[in-house]
Amino acid sequence: MPSLRTTLVMAAALLGLAACSQTLRTQAAAVMQLADGTEWVLTGDIQTDFELSSVTRLSGDGITCEMPMELRRDRSGAGIMTCRDGTGAVIYSEERVVPTGMYPIAVRGTYVDGIDTTRGRGRMAFGWGSFADPDYLRGLME
Repeated sequence: MPSLRTTLVMAAALLGLAACSQTLRTQAAAVMQLADGTEWVLTGDIQTDFELSSVTRLSGDGITCEMPMELRRDRSGAGIMTCRDGTGAVIYSEERVVPTGMYPIAVRGTYVDGIDTTRGRGRMAFGWGSFADPDYLRGLME
């Protein structure tokens, strides 16, 4: 029969392991600007687990987006961002790649890229951590 001390040490170890299974949450935002002047501002978070995969969930302006990502062999992150309007129709779905050295270790970062939605072409600025600020992201596209 284990001693009280052994039982307490095992309980502490199990609690420590349970804490490690938690996800790290980071604030995220995206600004999408289409050629016709339409702008969508989305905010949410990125949940990164210790297996080095993540899920980004954003919403705003009647749109919800989700982007599961996984670490690739070249140490970049890749996934498909899918955005739906209020009816559930897909309005945007493209593969996104976060460059090597930024995924999943950077506590903040940005990227700007072209997008092709069902409502037209445009650009998207995406930021996380302290760069998850729509005004800051708009400035990156100017």
